[in-house]
Amino acid sequence: MQLFRQQAIDHQHRLYGEVLLVKPLRWSIILALFIVLFATVAVFLAGGRHSETITASGTSLSAERVALTVPASALASITVGQPVRLLQAAASGRGSDIFHAVIEHIPPAPSPNAPVTARLIRQTRQPASLLTPGAAIDARIVLASRPLLQWMISPHAGEAAP
Repeated sequence: MQLFRQQAIDHQHRLYGEVLLVKPLRWSIILALFIVLFATVAVFLAGGRHSETITASGTSLSAERVALTVPASALASITVGQPVRLLQAAASGRGSDIFHAVIEHIPPAPSPNAPVTARLIRQTRQPASLLTPGAAIDARIVLASRPLLQWMISPHAGEAAP
């Protein structure tokens, strides 16, 4: 007569574990994953763009015009017609509204307090989402936009030497 039942004795012999063999991934699957990864990176580098920008702040003069305070050192690199991205805090508190504008007027003499004015480009939104007069505005003036791959090869190619 046994002191333990047969199942308990069989379980004691399994204390050292079982051998479990896992098949390795096929080389064709690994190669396909690397090709997909390489293609994704290549598409990102070929299609992506890098924009050099200047940050400015200001206030909206009307529903379509903005006065921006631009650093005096950056005034020389701004021209009339340059694109500007405007950011106005939404009145409802649900984030910010982004508008597109162009530089309309640059003061002739560079002075630190002379405002640069920008005019909104026709928006596809309803008139209720236009700029609120007197609202604080953050802006990014786009100086240059070039392909990401070109920027990675020579990131400082378009900048002037100090």
